[in-house]
Amino acid sequence: MPFVIIFNDGPVTGKIDRLCELSDGVWIVIDYKSEASSDYAAVAEEYAFSLSGYVEAARHPTRGKCMKGVIYFTETGEFGIISSS
Repeated sequence: MPFVIIFNDGPVTGKIDRLCELSDGVWIVIDYKSEASSDYAAVAEEYAFSLSGYVEAARHPTRGKCMKGVIYFTETGEFGIISSS
């Protein structure tokens, strides 16, 4: 889902990899990362700002519902940083 929003006083463009509604009504933005790393926590930190932008962008089509964002590492099958708002 491509988007353009104003976030932290500037335009942010991107593409949300996956947007899902969970059974409890919470929406989740999943950002897939396929790069291999010896420090996935550091990689997650690098993407924390963009993930926050994706979560904000997803608020518009979901009409402001509760939203969470996660990074999913395809190399390990694990989730990284979680952003909630």
